[in-house]
Amino acid sequence: MTHEGRSLKPGALNFIAYVSHSNLLNSDEARAIAELAARKNRESDITGLLYCAGGTFLQFLEGEGQQLSKLLDKIEKDPRHNDVRYVCAKTIHQRFFPNWNMRYIESNELTLKNANCLLQWNLIDARQELSSSRLQELLAPFEGL
Repeated sequence: MTHEGRSLKPGALNFIAYVSHSNLLNSDEARAIAELAARKNRESDITGLLYCAGGTFLQFLEGEGQQLSKLLDKIEKDPRHNDVRYVCAKTIHQRFFPNWNMRYIESNELTLKNANCLLQWNLIDARQELSSSRLQELLAPFEGL
């Protein structure tokens, strides 16, 4: 199923990444959203990570295609997200974040060498397929958090 830059395969394990801007006032609000998402994602077998830096969200989601599609429909309609832009959507063989129904990370939790992480994700052209090795490279700053 394809919808505005996202292509998900029903019945298969999918990975999707998007960048959006938020009108949330502080990190406590973002953290509360992530905690609620973790509870809801557990029911749908969705895992992922929400990274927040200066009013910009980078979110990675993993799960079955139809479940992800339903969630993304809600995210696109959520007034707390503006300019949702999908940067990667692909079928994967195993989860990158199997133990995180929704891990929330703020920019100060990443090391300085990974400070350009959000910029790197913003530069991705969603029309070009990311190789598995490039995807792993872009997810490396989040390993071990």
